[in-house]
Amino acid sequence: MVEELYGYEFQPVHSKEGKDYMFGELEAYLDDQISTRQYEETNDHYIITCPICKKDHANDPEYRNGYYNKKLYVKKDKTEGYCFVCHTGFINIGDEDEEIRTQVETPNPIQLLGDFELTKLTDKKWRLDLFEGFDEYDEKGMEYLIKKRHSYMKKLAPILGIRYLYHNPVIPFYYHKELFYYQVRNVFGIHHAKYQNPPIENKPAYVIEHGDNKKFIICEGTFDAISLLIQAPTYTPFAVLGSTITDYQVAMLRTYVPEKILVYLDKTELSVKVAEKLRYWVNYADIGIIHSDGMDPEEKLKFLIAEERNVQWIK
Repeated sequence: MVEELYGYEFQPVHSKEGKDYMFGELEAYLDDQISTRQYEETNDHYIITCPICKKDHANDPEYRNGYYNKKLYVKKDKTEGYCFVCHTGFINIGDEDEEIRTQVETPNPIQLLGDFELTKLTDKKWRLDLFEGFDEYDEKGMEYLIKKRHSYMKKLAPILGIRYLYHNPVIPFYYHKELFYYQVRNVFGIHHAKYQNPPIENKPAYVIEHGDNKKFIICEGTFDAISLLIQAPTYTPFAVLGSTITDYQVAMLRTYVPEKILVYLDKTELSVKVAEKLRYWVNYADIGIIHSDGMDPEEKLKFLIAEERNVQWIK
């Protein structure tokens, strides 16, 4: 049964895998959004408002506040797309292809993001080569890490290659042992923000590579990731530096070909959203979440240490 959405025809198809697709005039709908400048874009996608969400949530305050806006990612060749709110896949089908509406191969999420190319820090002020000149050890910086973070930092800091700038810990980011970024934890007043994240084109992920890198645990911050080395020793921590995971970070994660992924953000509802996105883009992996009890991963570790409980609780 054909459904009309804002003047464009689509036929709903429910696949045997339980996924929903809309076959129809995707290209025409996209062109309309582009002509009226109602779109954003990345190197690989146009990002527009999903017609299903627009119809279903037009009276929803969250929609009016922009939550549902521009969540439909459409490939630059205009052949297929995916909405990260209603989780519907869109396939462009012309009139001449009516007979293959229910037979056409559905989108392959593994291919939608394109090839991954590592973005390195090139900022003139926070140059990458400056990192090697930072102090390898600083007594005040180490004291902060041990007393204000947790006691495991005494051994972990040198292993992770943490350096110091005016006593402030500087955390290096590596991708397959290659330094490509760093973050400064401002404790002693060199900047007004808690963290100094040097400007970079794509927001990086902080990955602590170890083992065979097939089981990953997603978290928010760098110190969360460090704490998960203790709490989830068989997982590779992957910090997204926020409450969402970007396309670039997903592409980076996919290069490791993870077999299992756990998402452990500060709030359970945020973990659910990230897991839903990963189930589309990394659909070959076993993906789950860890429910938050109100503490972020590092706070959880501190609690377990104080209560003298088992700190290696994530299996």
